[in-house]
Amino acid sequence: MFKAGDIFTAKLPRGYYGAFRIIKAGTMEYTEEELRAYKLLDDESYLIAVTQYFDKEKPKLSDPHLLKVASYGPSSEPHIYVYGGYKYSGKVIKKHFEHIGNIPPTEEEMKLKMRVPTGDDPSGFSGRGAIEESFVDEIFYCVAPNEESDAYVMEMEATRKSVLCRLKDGEGDKFFRIESYGNGLVMISGKAGTAGKGKAKKYDSQEELKKDIEKLVAEKLAEGYELCTDYFIDDYGKVRFNDSKHQENSHENPTVSIHEAYRYQDEKSDKFWRIEYADNTLVVNYGKTGAIGKYQVKEFDDDEACVKEAKKLIVSKVKKGYKPYPEFDPDNHFYFDDKDYELGLHRLTSHPKFREHFSHDLYYDCTDEFAPFGSDEGSDTLDMISEYVRKNKSFNFTVSPKEQVEIDWGSVYCPPNDISREAVEALLKADNGESDQCNSDMVTYSTAFAQIKITGRIDAELKQMALNAMKRMDIAFEILGDSVTREFLLETQTKMIKDLEGFAAT
Repeated sequence: MFKAGDIFTAKLPRGYYGAFRIIKAGTMEYTEEELRAYKLLDDESYLIAVTQYFDKEKPKLSDPHLLKVASYGPSSEPHIYVYGGYKYSGKVIKKHFEHIGNIPPTEEEMKLKMRVPTGDDPSGFSGRGAIEESFVDEIFYCVAPNEESDAYVMEMEATRKSVLCRLKDGEGDKFFRIESYGNGLVMISGKAGTAGKGKAKKYDSQEELKKDIEKLVAEKLAEGYELCTDYFIDDYGKVRFNDSKHQENSHENPTVSIHEAYRYQDEKSDKFWRIEYADNTLVVNYGKTGAIGKYQVKEFDDDEACVKEAKKLIVSKVKKGYKPYPEFDPDNHFYFDDKDYELGLHRLTSHPKFREHFSHDLYYDCTDEFAPFGSDEGSDTLDMISEYVRKNKSFNFTVSPKEQVEIDWGSVYCPPNDISREAVEALLKADNGESDQCNSDMVTYSTAFAQIKITGRIDAELKQMALNAMKRMDIAFEILGDSVTREFLLETQTKMIKDLEGFAAT
């Protein structure tokens, strides 16, 4: 068990050292019901602050940077987290961090609540179940100057490697896939045509990683597998071999889905139920006739199992009195992602017009920082709009960016009206200008794509706002001289701008 004030250091990427300190140690300040929900009722928890220390030498307790809490910028929130579960985090702290001493927290810090924010009480800090190995990298990105973090990203990209082995015999067709990045790798195995199941592993050095990859591949070759390069990963993360019947299903040619709708009416109720399925995934949408209804997504081991379950569900509904509902118009309906769906955004929970026009993987990418819904801003925007639209079908998408930034976030919204270089330079020089402008632009174009994803249409004014916002971000990064970020931005947004320009507004 660690104590308040304990300070730990770790060697960061590129030969630097960073540190964090414990502000509080105890149990999280939750009700018993909330604690049980987080499975942390009997566990030790910590309020942890990342310090501003960043140097080539190990920190000394006398260094003033250890008392300062780091943040991503002048306008960012302090980098403080709630970590729950001694039995989880304690082992990882000891493995990756070195205890160097204790500096008691300040009086103000001791007043901080050890809790994560909730809808009823927004006070608190980001919560995690354990300190994971990636926390070392997170500290680095938090305190490292741009030139250091940019150089590290380029180093990591150079280490990216993918190897796939295939075994095709009388018993079936399966694969073993390795994806490595930095000092970590993911091993994925499964049947051809599925995404398979994965297991992650981390190494102390690139040398150890390379040796293990060679060993793993050699073991598979000894089992009869063969190295394979003639494959691709489709929209759903499934491994497709180019000799299969699914060859046409690349991300620019999404799989055709089967859609059926049914309706039940009697003197007490009037409700609909519809199902749509493609490959090994199905979506059911049900509720009162005329309403949006609830969405549920199910994924199966293979296509055959999916079709079997879909037909089973249809038969079940027909037996209960549901009848075909040919009047149901898929284009005149709203689409939402299932909140409990672990794989993130999905084509089958997106409007048919969105799927057809925005078919590339990036529109369903939850990791690309500049994709419509990949950043924190984009993800939050889609979630908030989905919640609002469910309550009000006539929701005004065009005014939403301003309201979200100013009312929901309490920040300054920068309308993307004037995107001349002079106007962007003036905006960047203002207090919090870079942060306000970037947040405004990301929320604006995320809102535009969200409107199409949910409704299949876009307002002309919002479309122009989104195009301006994406172009203004490029101008801003050019002015700031951030060539690495701009390179990643252009790769994504060039495609987004072209596709959005080609989608007709209403």
